[in-house]
Amino acid sequence: IDYIHYISGREETMEEFFRLFNILYSNNKQIIMASDLEPQKIHNLEERIYSIFKRGLILKIEKRED
Repeated sequence: IDYIHYISGREETMEEFFRLFNILYSNNKQIIMASDLEPQKIHNLEERIYSIFKRGLILKIEKRED
């Protein structure tokens, strides 16, 4: 799921995301979320969704300069 930071402040979208996440998680699916922001910098994100980020592995990916 890319651009996950766009769901912040959107109540219905966060609710649907939470349902989808729980369905996938319950079925032992691998879930990868990407964002332009670190989880703690995403404002207006419900605590239950923020807790999903905190349970997982958080990596910062940077462009390699050769």
